[in-house]
Amino acid sequence: LAANQIAVKKSPLLLTAYLNLLMNLLQMGRGEEALQLIESAARQPSADADFLVGVADLYQNYTLQFPTQRGVVTPKVLDLLKRALAAKPASSHAQLRLADNLYEFGDRKAAAEIYAALVEQVNDLPLVRETVRAKLVEIYLRDNDHARARQQLEALLRDDPANPQTYYLLGSIAYEDKRWL
Repeated sequence: LAANQIAVKKSPLLLTAYLNLLMNLLQMGRGEEALQLIESAARQPSADADFLVGVADLYQNYTLQFPTQRGVVTPKVLDLLKRALAAKPASSHAQLRLADNLYEFGDRKAAAEIYAALVEQVNDLPLVRETVRAKLVEIYLRDNDHARARQQLEALLRDDPANPQTYYLLGSIAYEDKRWL
């Protein structure tokens, strides 16, 4: 605990130090101190997008341990993620984590925008592209945007024409839309 506290003080932009200290505090049942630690990480003025997305991951770890605090934490996380979005994460990995966190904490619209941009960026990574498309389908179906969901499902079928789940979802959309042919 002491070593991790020193690491955070010496390197306030080292996410690993915060993660280690957070795990120490959570294991000791010191939830309030853990939340204060995450909030201090979120206040780092010169943090880049990757660091801010990492802090959002820390909040997510915290809410797994203290699910009743999710309502308190969610507005803080969304503000943090907006800062990360404004800082424009460079890597596809950081953008994916940003979108995942936005979706997890309730901003489906912003998450969908990032996922939609990512589909084009990860064209050479078929598994990642498939995962991103599946997340878009889930968002569009939750928002009853059948046209966009169908578009992503059809793209999934072009990549994997033998995927039965994709056909099932397309059939379900057609049934709901009363498109019999």
